[in-house]
Amino acid sequence: MDMHSREQYLESLREEYRRAGKKQKKKAAVDAGVVGGLVALALLSLRVVLYFQHAHHAPPQGPGQAAVPAALSVWVADPGLSVSSSPAGLNCPGACHTTFSAGTQVTLTSTYQSGSLPLNWVGCDTPTSSAQQTCTVTLRQDTAVCIAPYDPSQPDLFTAADCAARAGQ
Repeated sequence: MDMHSREQYLESLREEYRRAGKKQKKKAAVDAGVVGGLVALALLSLRVVLYFQHAHHAPPQGPGQAAVPAALSVWVADPGLSVSSSPAGLNCPGACHTTFSAGTQVTLTSTYQSGSLPLNWVGCDTPTSSAQQTCTVTLRQDTAVCIAPYDPSQPDLFTAADCAARAGQ
């Protein structure tokens, strides 16, 4: 190989090396962009999860941390009935509101007697079949509970959304 051919050959190798380097740099930039995008997506997902955990669950409480309040609103279809709570804090006819610490389990009792208009609890943790039964609700957020007309053949006669609207939630 003569000197000129050798120089051309070396120049072509250098050019090929430069092109390969540029491709590697571009590939590295694309890879960094993809990784950066994935990291951003993971962080966004984490923020969404943390938001919903905070919005829908009582935050953990440790020594010295203030309890987060959760409102309990009650509406009763029959204003002649009263509802009371354990722990104490609610004792009213018709409609009333009170606040407990988030995470509190509240048991509601009504003065309902069978024989009158069939009524049932709406919004309890566990479904009931009569307002004569107690209603237990764990307050993770503001909550509405109602004593409403009840017909087992029409389970959606009075829904949780109806309850929230009547109770002022």
